[in-house]
Amino acid sequence: MLRLVGQRRATLLLTPTLLLEYEAVCHLAEHRLASGLPAHDADRFLDVLALRQSP
Repeated sequence: MLRLVGQRRATLLLTPTLLLEYEAVCHLAEHRLASGLPAHDADRFLDVLALRQSP
């Protein structure tokens, strides 16, 4: 799904509240450990989501 959004073949519907929830979850230590992503990559992922979303 995220690949389709990145290719602009799908639209991501995202509210500010949901984006804040994603941010909180992405920054949980166990999620960062499981994904292997450092905090700055999680922030970049969230930035891309915010840029590609539609209200």
